[in-house]
Amino acid sequence: MGDADRDDPLSDLADRVGRQGADADADESSEASPFESMAVESVDPETLWAELADADTDAAAAGAAGRAEAVEGASGEADHVVPKRSFCQSCLHFATPPAFACTRAGTEIVEVVDADRFRVRNCPVARDAEADSGADSGTNSKDRR
Repeated sequence: MGDADRDDPLSDLADRVGRQGADADADESSEASPFESMAVESVDPETLWAELADADTDAAAAGAAGRAEAVEGASGEADHVVPKRSFCQSCLHFATPPAFACTRAGTEIVEVVDADRFRVRNCPVARDAEADSGADSGTNSKDRR
C-alpha cells in the first residue's frame, strides 16, 4: 500500500469544513448586513441634562408622596413603613454599604417590606414626618446630621 492509496483519516472532514466555510462566505457576500444604518438626531446635552433633572425631581416627589406610615410593632414600639430612598438612603445615619443598618442609637431597620420600602423602629425622622403630615417627609435637616 503506497501513500496514494492511504487517505489521511481526517481529510474528508477537512474537505467538508472547507466547503462549508466557502459556502458561508459566498452567502454573506450576497446577503445584506444584518445591521441597518440609520440617521439619528443629534442630542442637545443641555436638554438631556434638563430631562434627567426633571426625572430626579419626579422620583423625589414620588418618594415624598409615600410618607411614613405608622404600623403596630410586635413589641408595641413605634414602627413606620417608609420609602427607603427619601428616608433611610438619604440619611446620614444609614450605614455605609455593604452594611445594612441604622446607626442612630435606639433606631433600627426591622425589615425590607418590598423593593422600595423599609420598616423602621423608633425613627425620629419617620415619627416627625408622620406628625407633620403636611410637611415634606424625611427632610428634617437636624435629624440627618
